[in-house]
Amino acid sequence: MGAGTAGAEYWWHWCPGQPPPSGASNRVIDWDWTVCHDYYYQSDGNGYRPADIIDETGRVYSAAPVARPPDCPPWNVIVGPSACGGL
Repeated sequence: MGAGTAGAEYWWHWCPGQPPPSGASNRVIDWDWTVCHDYYYQSDGNGYRPADIIDETGRVYSAAPVARPPDCPPWNVIVGPSACGGL
């Protein structure tokens, strides 16, 4: 791999007339919808938050965290997979 390729993201391309990017309904994307945009998804890795959308300018369009069931213990995030959605 050449310099700058570690951690590279997969870029998507959106243009007017196409459906909004996947996941756009759970965040505000206020870019100019009359021109094409390049973007990628970046997850924070905790499993409870959908991936952020980051456009070609570096602007981040964050999604709201996914609500955890109220009866899930907070330590579940550290322990691992369960019905509560741990990692």
